[in-house]
Parts: sequence; C-alpha cells; structure tokens
Amino acid sequence: NTTSGFGIYKWTGTGSAGTIAHGLGATPKMMIVKAMSGAPGGAQAWSVYHASLGNDKFLVLNSSDAEGDGSTDWNSTSPTDTLFTVGNANRTNGSGGTYVAYVWCDVQGFSKFGSYVGTGNIDSPFSYTGFKPSMFFLKADRDEAEHKAQQKKSDDFYRKIGVLRQKSDGIDPES
Repeated sequence: NTTSGFGIYKWTGTGSAGTIAHGLGATPKMMIVKAMSGAPGGAQAWSVYHASLGNDKFLVLNSSDAEGDGSTDWNSTSPTDTLFTVGNANRTNGSGGTYVAYVWCDVQGFSKFGSYVGTGNIDSPFSYTGFKPSMFFLKADRDEAEHKAQQKKSDDFYRKIGVLRQKSDGIDPES
C-alpha cells in the first residue's frame, strides 16, 4: 500500500538468499519477519530489520537481546524501492518454512522510522518526525532492553501503554 507505506508479504523459504518484491514505491525503513510454520529448527524468533542498523544487523522482536549479526538474515543487502532481500537464516528464509514479513516505509505526515543516541539525561536528543505521532515504539539496539510502546493521551503528553515482553503473547500494561 503506497498510501500507508505498509505491506504484508508471504513466501516459502528456500534456504538460499532471495528477493521479494514489495510494491511500496519507496525503500523500506523497517521490516519484521516471522517464520509461520515449517521452519528448520522449529519455532523461530521474529527478526527485525531497521535502516539505522544497516543490512548486517538484526533485532529480535520477542527478545530483550541487543542487536545481533544479521548477515544471514538480510544477506548483507539493503532493501530497495522495489525489493527486499532475505538470506539463508532459518529466522527469515529456511528451506520449506512459511514466512510473513511486515514492511514499512516513511510516509510524510503519517509514519517515521529513525534512531537516536540517548544521553541518560532528561535533556536527551529530540527526534523530529515532521508531525505529531499518536504512538511510538522504542527498543535499545546495543543494550538488553525490552521494547516500549507509548500512545498519545493528549496534546501535551504521552502515556506508557505497555512494555512488549519477551516470550509473551502481548503487551504488559504499565501505569
């Protein structure tokens, strides 16, 4: 969907590097890939590509682990405005597995994907999106930390809606 900059794609794994056409008309900034069934080695983690990490790193959606070496997840190849690449990792393209990818692009005024380096101080960096987001997600890439989700409650502040816990079926609410 070029309007929302979001697409869902499904394929059968080959065990070798390959490309998948996405039709979004722009280069994806974030992708989440999940082995749905039949992946070699059994259940696999949700592998996450983020443009700020590059094509040789990955995050795991259902883990608090720091970034990992993703050269076999993305075949060390960045997505283009027409294709994304999966390598031979069982998480993304194991032979005979059924896979699904959730793929996002930046859409001005609607969605924005980026990164920042925290300072540990209250006056940490400001991340400009060009619009007022109604929800955002955070994940540390170099430290072990869970994903955090926050949703806009009013024009003045955001409220924490939860922490995405590893090995969980959903969001654990925080007050």
